[in-house]
Parts: sequence; structure tokens; C-alpha cells
Amino acid sequence: MKKWILLLALLVSGQFIPVYGQVADSLQRKAWATIAQPGSSLRWLKVRDDVKLSPRTFFDKSRVALGLNPRDEFRILKSETDEIGMTHHRFQQFYRGYRVADAEYILHESAEGRIVTANGRLATDAALVEPPITLTEKLALDLALKYTSGKNYLWLDKKIEEDLKQRTDNPDATFFPSGEMLWLNTDDNVYRLAWKFDIHTTDGQSETILLDAATGKMLRRTPLDIHCDPGSGTTTWNGTANFNTRQSGGNFNLHDDCQAPNIHVFNSQDSSQLGFAVEYTDADNNWNAAGQRSAVQTFFGVLQSWQYFQNRHGRNSYDNGGANINAYNQAGFTSNGTTNWSNASWSPGAQVLRFGDNGTDGTANDDWNSVDIVGHEFAHAVTSFSANLTYAGESGGLNESFSDIFGEMVELFATGANDWLVGNDRGAIRSMSNPGTFNDPDTYLGANWRAINPPCDGTNDNCGVHTNSGVQNFWFFLLSDGGTGVNDNGDTYAVQGIGSANAARIAYRSLTQYLNASSDYADAKQGAIQAAIDLFGNCSNEVLQCARAWNAVGVYAGDGFGYDIEVDCPVLDLVHILGLPFHLDVFNDIRSDCDISPSNGASVVFEAGHAVLLKPGFTSGDNFHAFIDPCASPIVAPLTDGSGNRNQQADNQQASARTSEPVVFPNPFRSKVRIQFDVEKSGPVSLRLLDTYGQEVYRWYENESLPAGEHTVLYTQTGLPNGMYTVELLSGDKQTSKRLVKVGD
Repeated sequence: MKKWILLLALLVSGQFIPVYGQVADSLQRKAWATIAQPGSSLRWLKVRDDVKLSPRTFFDKSRVALGLNPRDEFRILKSETDEIGMTHHRFQQFYRGYRVADAEYILHESAEGRIVTANGRLATDAALVEPPITLTEKLALDLALKYTSGKNYLWLDKKIEEDLKQRTDNPDATFFPSGEMLWLNTDDNVYRLAWKFDIHTTDGQSETILLDAATGKMLRRTPLDIHCDPGSGTTTWNGTANFNTRQSGGNFNLHDDCQAPNIHVFNSQDSSQLGFAVEYTDADNNWNAAGQRSAVQTFFGVLQSWQYFQNRHGRNSYDNGGANINAYNQAGFTSNGTTNWSNASWSPGAQVLRFGDNGTDGTANDDWNSVDIVGHEFAHAVTSFSANLTYAGESGGLNESFSDIFGEMVELFATGANDWLVGNDRGAIRSMSNPGTFNDPDTYLGANWRAINPPCDGTNDNCGVHTNSGVQNFWFFLLSDGGTGVNDNGDTYAVQGIGSANAARIAYRSLTQYLNASSDYADAKQGAIQAAIDLFGNCSNEVLQCARAWNAVGVYAGDGFGYDIEVDCPVLDLVHILGLPFHLDVFNDIRSDCDISPSNGASVVFEAGHAVLLKPGFTSGDNFHAFIDPCASPIVAPLTDGSGNRNQQADNQQASARTSEPVVFPNPFRSKVRIQFDVEKSGPVSLRLLDTYGQEVYRWYENESLPAGEHTVLYTQTGLPNGMYTVELLSGDKQTSKRLVKVGD
């Protein structure tokens, strides 16, 4: 199937200039060219290597290039330094003193103190409508409360209010809604002043209400309590679990306070009101009664979820600040006056996890607390304190998908295996390896994709958040385990799995460092590729497979991190007619059937990492040049000891592995090539030749014992197609590789 990917950029004087109004006038274009690398856009900016900008000076010195108004200001939200020494600064845009909703910009600072990339959304070309008169906060709140579905407000529960004061160490803390006046994008880049209220309830119907500040009209509502889907099930037990409890009087409670954070599971007694919850108790600390199985299952799942994020990603509780973790088992969920018990949720206002028992007291095998479901809800909490993806549309689908991803990873961490089925212990509700099994999409905008037609609310699953999550779910499965096939666009794909541990590192870094509230699937792809570059090196196999997996699910690139690009001939023609140079530089392949034969002196340059494919119909003059520019040797990110700290021993081993890559001569080669490699210690060695899809095309050794020392082999086979290949060497516990190019016979 012929795939056309619209290029959203024009290249002017060596720079891609976005055509959607982001970099419009000549003054801004000139300023843009001084800071941005080719292929950049405002949403994904790569700063030129010769530009030294710090977080303190970035916005002032880039104001013209970014198209900012003199009244725009940026306030820091938070800064985090990650395990490879980069610091990520999240800024919020304000205009005339009011926050601009969904306008966050993230500056990524290298260990040397220079901003190297930036991404997010800015309101730079917007019409901001400020009314002469606005509603008072009190009147706006009265209207907001009339719009809310839930009426059991948290601030009316004295126990919960007191818990909040203790948890925050603030005697004035309250759940009573405090209004915020902000700018809200209401239609076609028109921003209006709006009142925003977070209405927290005890019945799982908490939501954010945004009202027109002048008229009180409802502009947007977004759920705050995030839920899974109901189903039917099987056992939830994971065998015997060992854990710590807390003694209170003559009994023990499910309260682990032996570390920070504390982990506490309460008995909701089938109520949707948290105030009715009581302690689970046991007299001898042996929780073996049949009626205790559900509570122990939830306790086990929460413990495993916390330990997974702590041990695998160095995250200290869901907020990365050591917050205590409270879970309510046998919880009810009230909607439109009806209570059900077939659900699980994370409530960001009360900051609690809740798990239903399916309305079958005393029967644990259908409860909503299998270890992957508990991990799923815990991941919602992580998302709330990182990207905070809005729970509607594409951002809501990504929110659900990240929870499915990390729910599976918690299951793998806790049990040693995972099945790629969400909630399978009690009855699967989604499949990550084959989303179509549950009528979910595996291709962006493909079969089973749920159209996003606002308003997004409970009547349409907030525009398909539990359905459209299937696309990123399948991406993660392919990146982990690999796979081949044809997607719904008719495109053939072949992805070499990099293992779920590495795939999870990429997903976690993308979620916590690159995405924000309004991120969509295009952002998810860019964030994942940039995360892979950070972790494994700019030209690593992990980056290649990450990009390839996104193409497999139909999320194609056409900008800064372009993977495969089919040249948009009308765009190229326009640039050519204007007499401007056109320089296209992509990660993998460039395809073109354009006619660029008229010569006006302006150069047209295609630079690809793998191949430039000139299809029937392509013609050119002397001004056309094509290059193959494979990535240089990978820059490998430092390893960690599991808690996010640098592991010196691992660094030393990694450095040794980098210096012992095979030597290839000649490269590029024609009919034959010589490969020279070192074996440091006698033992099994594997040496293979792989194509660009990771498929083996030739094997010299497979776990054959070789003596220590220098070895040489030849490749003299005929019939090998021209293109890029990789020599992969496995020797002992080290893996190295070398790229080579065949250019003829």
C-alpha cells in the first residue's frame, strides 16, 4: 500500500520551518534558524549544538524564535534529575498572570548544563478573549456544583478532612474546591477565561469542571477518578505471600509501616463512602481464613506495585516523594444513584486506590484485585504525578495504555511471568499481544479505533480511552517480544524485540520526562524515541526497534525524529519554485517519485540512514544529491543498580564491551568482507550477520567454544542484496556489533 506522510515542515536555509503557523514571519524564521536543528518544530525542538542555553535564560533568549508575546511568562513546575545525569524542567505558560491550560514546555538539560531538547505545547498563535466582567468565584462554584454528578463531597467528611491535614502536615488543608481562573482553548485556537474547580467526592465521581468565566456555561468536564472496565473472572490468589503488618491492641492490621512509604489496606465494607471503612484484623498474624483472601491479595498487589517502581525505575512511591499508599478493598462505586462493586480505581483527590469485590462477599476469585489490575491502578497514580495525561481522547487512551503496560510489568515482577492479558486471573478484559481479540485497535485510526467526537464523557468512555489504548499496548508488546505482520494500512512490519525490561525503561522515561497533559499518539512516539536515544544511544538497535514498532502500529513520523518518509512532492515543488534549498535528513529510508528536473540553482538533498529509494517517476537535474549516512557508533547510556544510581562496575563492563566491537574491512564492501574480533576469555562465541530487520542472513559461529585471542573470518557468499547489515558478536556475557554496507558485487 502506498503511504503518503505529509511533511509538516518546509526547509529554509537548512532549517525545517513548520507550515502550521508556528514560525511565520521572516524575523521569527531568522531567530528560529539560530537555535533549532533541522527537523525541529515547536512541539519537538532539538537545539543546535553550538547554542548554549540554560533553563534560566531559555525563554528570554528564545522569545522571538518561539513567537512569544511580551506578556507571556513561564513558571517552573518541577525539576527532576534522572539516572543518566540529565535534568528535566517542566514550565507552565502564563498570560497576563493567568495560567494557560495545557501549555506546558519541558526543557531537557544535559549533565553539562546545556538545553539540548525541548518539547510540549505553547499558545503562541492564539486569540485570547478577555471579557469585561467575570463571575465571582462563589457564584462560579455554585454553578459548578450543580453540574457535578457526585454529591457526596469529600470536604463534608470530617475523618477524610482530618486525614488530609495530617498527610499534608497542613492544618488548613481541605478538599473544599478552590477556584482557579485560567485561559482555556475552547475552539480553533481561541482561548477564553474560565473558572476551574476540582470537585472531589467519596463515591468515585470526582471531576474537574471548567466554566466560561463570563457566562457560567460548561466548557469542559474531566473525570478525576480513573476506573477499569468490569468483567467476569477466576481466582485472584498468588499463593503464600510474606509481608509486614502492624499490631494494634490485641490484633494485627494490614498496615506495613516498616519502610517509607507506609502501605495500608482498609475494608470498605462494600460502601462507596470512604468514611465507612474499617481495619482488616487478625489475631495471630496468620491471614489464612477464606474470608481474608481478598484483602491479602490487594495487600500483596500494592506491595508488589510499589516494589516494582522502586526497584526497576528508582521511583519512591507513586509521587516519587515517598507518599504513603492507602488502598480500600471491597469498595463500592456509585454512579447516577446506583452502586456497583465491579470496578477498580485511583482517586487523585483523596489519593487512594479502590478495589471492588464484584458484589460477591466471601468469594475472592472474581474480585477486581489481580496483581496486574492493582499494578494498573498504581500506574494511574504514577501518571497523575508525572505526565498527568488528561483522561479523555488520545491522551486518555495513552493514560490507560501506560497503566496496562506497567500492570503487566508488575505481574512479571511479582510472578516471574506475564500473559499480555489485562486482568486474566479474574477474566481478561484486554489483550496487548492481540488487541483485536477484545475489539480494540492495533493500528492508529485502523480497525476498531474509537472516533474521538467530543464531548468526551461517561457515555462514550471519554472518547474511547479503554479502546484506543490498544495501539500503544501493541507497540509495547512488539517492542518487548518482536513480531512480523501487516497492519491495517497494508504496511508490512518486522520488529526485533528488545525485551520487556528495556521496553519498560523506554515507556517509563517517556511518561515521566517527556509527555504532558495534552500529549497525543504523535507525542508518545516522539517521547519514546527520545527516551530510547537517552538510554541506549542515538544509533542503537533499541532506537531502531522503538521507531520500527511505532511504524508497525501506524504512528508514522514526518518531523524531527523522522523514521521513514515519503516525500510530499507538492511541498518539495513549492520549495523548489521559491528557489530555496531542500535538505531532508531521516533516520531510516527516504522514498520519492517526485519530478525535480527543472533547474533553478537550488539544491535538493536526500540524506538517509539506510536507503534513498527513487521510485518510477522520479527525475532530477544536476542540483540533486543523495547520501547514505549511517549512524555512528552508539553512545551507550550508563547502567544503574536498579534504584536509579550509577553502577560503577556496570559502567566498567559497558566501557569494555564498547571497545571490543568487531573490525570490518572493507566497509562498504562488494563481493567479500573480512571480520576481525577479539575473544577475551575462552568460551562460547556466536557471530551472526543480520539485515536491517534483525533477521539472520548468515552465521559463522553459534555457541562454539573459541580460545582467547584474535580471530578472523571471511564472508564470500553471493546473492546478498545491497544495503545495510550488522555483524553481531556474543562472547561470554558481552554483546557488541558493527554496522556495514554492501554496495555491489
